[in-house]
Amino acid sequence: MLDHLRKPGFLVRLSCALLPLAFATGVEAATPKEGEVTILRDNYGTPRVYGSTDASLWYGVGYAMAQDRLWQAELLRRTARGTTAELFGPPALGGDITLRTLTGPEEGRIAQFEAATEEQKLIFTAYTDGINAYIAEAIRTGTLPQEFSAFGFEPEEWSPTDSINILQMLWLDVATGGGEELANAAQLQQLIAINGPEEGAKIFADTHWLEDPDAPTIVPANGALNPAHPGAGIGHGKPVLPAADFTKIQSRLDDLRSNLRRVGMGSGSSSNAAVIGPKLSATGRPLLMGGPQVGYSSPQLGHEMGIHYSGYDTFGVGVAGLPLTVVGVSTDMSWTTVTGGTDNSDIYAEVVNPDNPQQYRFNGEWLDYDCRLETFGVAGAPDTGKTICESVHGPVLGTAPGLAFSLKIAGRGKDLQSHEAYLGMIRAGSVQEAQESLKNFPYNLSLVSADRRGNIAYWHLGEIPLRAPDDNPWLPHDGTGNAEWQGFVPWEDMPRTVNPEQGWISAWNNKPRAGWQNSRMDFWNWGPVHRASTLTDYLSQLEPGTATIETLEELNRFAGWTNQTPSNAARNIFAPPLLGELLSRVDTGADPRLPAIAELLGNWDMQQLDLEPMGGDGYYDSPAVAIFNTWWPALTTRVFGDELGPQVMPALGSTLGNLVYRLLVDGVALPLQHDYLDGESAEQAVTAALVDALNQLTTEYASSDPGGWLQPVATIDWKPIGLGAVPDTVWMNRGTYNYIIQHGPGNNFIGQSVMAPGQSGDSQSPHFEDQLELYQSWEYKPMRLTRSGLNGAIESVIRLTPAWPN
Repeated sequence: MLDHLRKPGFLVRLSCALLPLAFATGVEAATPKEGEVTILRDNYGTPRVYGSTDASLWYGVGYAMAQDRLWQAELLRRTARGTTAELFGPPALGGDITLRTLTGPEEGRIAQFEAATEEQKLIFTAYTDGINAYIAEAIRTGTLPQEFSAFGFEPEEWSPTDSINILQMLWLDVATGGGEELANAAQLQQLIAINGPEEGAKIFADTHWLEDPDAPTIVPANGALNPAHPGAGIGHGKPVLPAADFTKIQSRLDDLRSNLRRVGMGSGSSSNAAVIGPKLSATGRPLLMGGPQVGYSSPQLGHEMGIHYSGYDTFGVGVAGLPLTVVGVSTDMSWTTVTGGTDNSDIYAEVVNPDNPQQYRFNGEWLDYDCRLETFGVAGAPDTGKTICESVHGPVLGTAPGLAFSLKIAGRGKDLQSHEAYLGMIRAGSVQEAQESLKNFPYNLSLVSADRRGNIAYWHLGEIPLRAPDDNPWLPHDGTGNAEWQGFVPWEDMPRTVNPEQGWISAWNNKPRAGWQNSRMDFWNWGPVHRASTLTDYLSQLEPGTATIETLEELNRFAGWTNQTPSNAARNIFAPPLLGELLSRVDTGADPRLPAIAELLGNWDMQQLDLEPMGGDGYYDSPAVAIFNTWWPALTTRVFGDELGPQVMPALGSTLGNLVYRLLVDGVALPLQHDYLDGESAEQAVTAALVDALNQLTTEYASSDPGGWLQPVATIDWKPIGLGAVPDTVWMNRGTYNYIIQHGPGNNFIGQSVMAPGQSGDSQSPHFEDQLELYQSWEYKPMRLTRSGLNGAIESVIRLTPAWPN
């Protein structure tokens, strides 16, 4: 069925002038492969696609995407296929092998397509036809992106399974969490080697906890629609630690992240969101701020577009190669996603048959792996063959003596189910209708939404495994059949809230709700020290009837400038939850410099600011930034360095903030099991570390005057994914795409967005970096959801009559 979709269509360009639109509305559903499409671009080059049928609409969406981002779509396709080593040589081979291992063979994607709904088949095929039409035209006219010439090839025809493959890769990156058991096992090995079995186990428990009641939550305590679910599948069994070099096996996933970063992915993603209900809004209309945070690249991963026909009346951001608006706004709703962070993938230790290494033990039997031979092209080197095997749990990532390690992922193979859930949500007229579709989303995301009726909502989505009661979630799971998942958390027990009494919802990858357990490392192991506090502290102070678009603009700046250490570490230690506790433990009599330093830090607003980001002096205005950022590593090294060692300590990241919090605060829910102070008091450790920091800064700046201790500003490095590059910009911890919405009918709708560096992936285009200045100066452009809103802002119009493949 797919063969004909690999043949390029062609188009007839009817007009490039600014002609009035004349497209059908309110017509009966047309048969597939009919209709016309108009692509209208505004003065930032952002397309709005108007179809006269479903098929022509998605044809136009594919064509418009290819106009803007064909090279990016090609790289995403190659990354998902595991063929980037054909361009980039041996350094990309490891990531290619891992990606192809995780996404499975092409037959699986064909099977998904064949099982899709008729609507989905139409969407994917028409989208494919639009891409292929543009490819054929660009080849014919010599207008392919310059990167194709630089690498010396022309793009193959697109296929619907290419889009499905990219969708698989996207959800692996932003909606699959966990799979860290081998890294955890390596950490436990190192902690035991340094501290001995008993204390090593205690330190591992201190750094790997299941649920901390002190952690800030998205669902307010009085706003949950569902009770705590202690059976969320996280067991408390004794650690099982087979002898193996876990670090070497885990490195395969590091290779994967390296390839993903080349296409603007692989940052682990994160994102923030805030939504304000009618009672706090000055207009009585709900307000939403979306801030998807992905990799900093030029162009970035997001591609902005309006899609208009019948049930699709949306404006927002998708991903090149995908017929889907991932975040954005429709006539009735606005929505944004935040990486959920819950552990929904596990690594299993399979016992290998000593007499036949092609078999493994499961439920008392020796089973054969399902294996296939894959060939990988490598630029400048011979092709490489690799046998890829799967157990009943999933793809095998590596082996150790007598063992093989496989990865089980909730949602794997259900990519078009996720697409269908999204389509239903996009077409919904209210958050209540959206919820019915979102129940079926199989991966893990947090989704925040508002509708024009005034409802606001949050849902934690996906199939979350219920693990066996005695299964230890931190370490490799028993693959012999004793640690199988017991189903998934029922929808009625998933975290969610609609119209909470407090009148607002915020999310920044924090804990979904009270009682929610999680077995993730570092940032995702939720504790009391979390960057989400910067959002909740701000929103909790809003007075009824006061919030506006400008309120969310200010919130975005406030969160984006809040000091973290290091200053460009988006998910590391934030000052607000810790500074007050640290200062309360400083003995200002221990050093004559300390009273003035404590006063300086106590008066600091905890913002890292260079007040004129477009023309400042390149240094943060307050010396408190340098002091805090030097004090923090001095303290953590002094207190934890000996116990954690040089391998574990850097890997813990924001976990250290929660350890310090538990060290300093009385009555915490999770007191520390190991004594890290080595005979010092907390006051002595905190004070001595601050003195050490002052000495270090005196040497570094060759001055004892704190007024001169001004840290250079951190910057964003926009990594090119093609031949074009853009300048670095001042660091801000915010969405790579930002949009702010006031919902309501007619003139009550206000929308603004910014997508740096720009809409186009062509470095010769005026729209390659025309939003970069807006971004770094915290400005926005109008979103212009309606046709009338585009009056006076139209750059070009083209009309296409698709010539469909036979």
